[in-house]
Amino acid sequence: LTDLVDKPCKKMLNKKIKNYDSENIHESNIVLTNSYFSRENILAAYGINAKVIHLGGDSLLHSNQEQNFDKENAVISIGAINKLKGYDFIIRSLSTIEKNNRPEFYIIGNAINNLYLNKIKSLANKLDVTLYVNENISDDMLSALVQKSMLFVYAPYLEPLGLTPLEAMFYGLPVVAIKEGGPRETIIDGVNGFLVNRNANEFGQKVSLILKDSDLRNMLSISAKESIKSYWNWDMAYERLQGAID
Repeated sequence: LTDLVDKPCKKMLNKKIKNYDSENIHESNIVLTNSYFSRENILAAYGINAKVIHLGGDSLLHSNQEQNFDKENAVISIGAINKLKGYDFIIRSLSTIEKNNRPEFYIIGNAINNLYLNKIKSLANKLDVTLYVNENISDDMLSALVQKSMLFVYAPYLEPLGLTPLEAMFYGLPVVAIKEGGPRETIIDGVNGFLVNRNANEFGQKVSLILKDSDLRNMLSISAKESIKSYWNWDMAYERLQGAID
């Protein structure tokens, strides 16, 4: 009975929102977006040529940034805890790594879908992956956990850009990400991380490779920092914005 009322109402509301959205974007003098992936979607949906303003990844500047943290056999991911972020895929990928080298997995989240959280906890327990979930922690604690981790893992579905990999790269963390959406613009395969297909074995192999090979990890780490310094930072993002609207 609820669906009989709920579904038509949602359909009507979504139609109104879509119409307002289309009217607003066509009234705009300029449309800005954060990635070429988003630009393509805007072009397909509205026929509008948006300008791409790439953002920055140095927003975790806090008091502990000069501290030296001992690295742990751990990987980290940050973002809302829901199925769109692909944490279940990451857990399955980590389970493919031999147990004596298998890293711990830290998830840092704010908005949490409890049903999904319970699902990934159960999955991690079943696959013998050590999982730690932290919710709404301080910025300094977040910064410390990032710096203690070996690398950043990222597997959302069609993320428009993805700021958290950039923030991790600021601290020199290599990124292993799914070859979809915005990460294709921020991660240079084999330079500051790896881009892989949505295949658990392939993803796990790249994570394992970085964990085992300290020379490779150091090279990727240096390149990750250089990526932020040379392009993906907020000062340069501001300049790109100024250039777009002048």
